Amino acid sequence: MLMLHRLILRFSLALCVGWSWAQASEPAKSPQESGPSASGFEKREEAARQAFRTRKYERVIELLLGHAVEIGKPSRLMLAESLHKQKRFEDEVRVLELNLKDDAEDYLTLARMGQAYVELKKNDEAIQSFRQAIKKNRKYLPAYEDLLYLFETTNNLYEARLVLKDMAATFGSRKEYRNKMCRIDTLDGYVDNGIKVCLEAIYNDPEYPDSYVYLANNYRDAGKQTKAQQAYTDAAKRFPKSELVQSAAGRFFVERENFHAAYKYFRQATKADPKSVRALVGQAQSALEIGEFKNSLDSFIAACALDKSIATDFRQAATQLRVKQNYKWSGDFETKSNLCRLNNP
Repeated sequence: MLMLHRLILRFSLALCVGWSWAQASEPAKSPQESGPSASGFEKREEAARQAFRTRKYERVIELLLGHAVEIGKPSRLMLAESLHKQKRFEDEVRVLELNLKDDAEDYLTLARMGQAYVELKKNDEAIQSFRQAIKKNRKYLPAYEDLLYLFETTNNLYEARLVLKDMAATFGSRKEYRNKMCRIDTLDGYVDNGIKVCLEAIYNDPEYPDSYVYLANNYRDAGKQTKAQQAYTDAAKRFPKSELVQSAAGRFFVERENFHAAYKYFRQATKADPKSVRALVGQAQSALEIGEFKNSLDSFIAACALDKSIATDFRQAATQLRVKQNYKWSGDFETKSNLCRLNNP
């Protein structure tokens, strides 16, 4: 959804630039400006538009950046987009600030500035820009989406919850908002409310697998183990191709020390997503517990090829075998876990 709204924003830019090609969007020129110098400047802007159409963003920057004060809003947006594409975010902010000097109510520019600040990792400034965009236009959904995404990715669940409530009040209680609230309440430890919200989310969007996992997690955290087990197994049956669901079920049974059941679910998780490190490590560890040593070793090696940070888990498996005096396999595990730490086996 976030990507869709960003594409819409980009499309809005294209429309704006396209409008400038067909319309006389520049401010009225004085008689002095209507001479040869004005004509030369118009040629510069036209050359920049031609370069933008063919994605020659450096050429756009070369033509317009030194004239950012003089050009109109459509050309500035084109310049800002080119700077964004070239990852020149500080310059992008400076260009967008010129638009705000001309029109402090320009919520589109404020939202774009927020995106530039995100890229610069200036989260406080990004938050302020998104909030100002929302204040200028309470119905501009992309600013809410960007603000919510920023809070989610920085694990600020309290602020994310407030944004979601504001979105529901402004745009109606959509199913995607319930799904997100289910996740946020679960991660933030609001167990009782999490159960309520997740049940509502599942009722309104029964084909979204994540909410089933969060519901089961809330039952588990509430101490309702029977309900939790039923929720995990039902979700696993309903969504065999969801790595998240299968791995969550596997993790639950590991906690219950039912390693045969855990192995079954983690194995299905690796089928759902063969490149899931979580699923591969879960399969490796549960396979180790039930004596499937070859499968365990192969799973650790596959996980290491994707993420060397699992070397610690790999080494612990080797130690576990050595403690149990399983020297037939402990040597292989030690050798491969060392290779994992140093390089992919």
